Amino acid sequence: MNQTSPNLRNNVFGWLIILCLSLVGCKEDMKDLYQRAVKAYQTEDYQQAADLFEIILQKYPDQNLSLKARFELGNIYFYKLKQPENALKHLQELYAKSEPGTYALESLKLIGYIYDKSLNDCLKGVEAYRLILEQYASAVDAAEYRYNIGECYFKQHDYQQAMREFQALVDAFPDNSRAPMAGFQIANSYALLEQWEEAISRYQELLLLDTLTPQLRAEIMLELAFCYERVELFDLALKLYQELRQMDPAVAMLDTAVIDRKIERAKEALKDSQKAPAAVDWKKRLK
Repeated sequence: MNQTSPNLRNNVFGWLIILCLSLVGCKEDMKDLYQRAVKAYQTEDYQQAADLFEIILQKYPDQNLSLKARFELGNIYFYKLKQPENALKHLQELYAKSEPGTYALESLKLIGYIYDKSLNDCLKGVEAYRLILEQYASAVDAAEYRYNIGECYFKQHDYQQAMREFQALVDAFPDNSRAPMAGFQIANSYALLEQWEEAISRYQELLLLDTLTPQLRAEIMLELAFCYERVELFDLALKLYQELRQMDPAVAMLDTAVIDRKIERAKEALKDSQKAPAAVDWKKRLK
């Protein structure tokens, strides 16, 4: 039976010791770098913190701690160093490398927010929001992301798609605090499409809700009054404007100067609409 020579056994044992020591040294070095990065962050030396986290990624890309380092980099670059593109690079890499869970979810949240609110590219933000709804709907306020999607299409003047998204929110979460605002945006979309009758109907339905905030109620009344003007219901428009003018400014913020101008405009329009047609002198006209 062949036996391993003492020299070979000693060499193997020696290499195992070196490997173990190197792994211990690797973990210690990585841990030290991470602690230094955290300390730099705590002392508000954000660039130094970012540099140290970057070193961790370069030296230990496959270690679990590198995921946390990448997440910290996404936050530092966006919130502290005001570098949204660098933040996106790390967050997108984090999402790609993470198993489903906290890191993947948190990276998607910030990716959507950066595109939507910082880079004004809400359609790319919508991609992240939809992934959140597909993969983590039970772990988030799904109505918030549905509303963000609707708002994106509204800002893009794609009112038909905006209405579909807002209606999906209202149907799925009728009792959510965002449902009235989604309904308001549906009515606004009809108004912007100059579908006045449908807009009026929607605004009137919203005013029947007892869950409206005073501010939202005032804004609905203001838009409804404008729609009344567009269909020449000047008496109804005037009544709403006058009600708005009597509102307590501490309850609903309104520009009273604007309301006053609208009242005068509605009064003039109502007066003109009530004038009898001028009599025609047919004999003179036939000459």
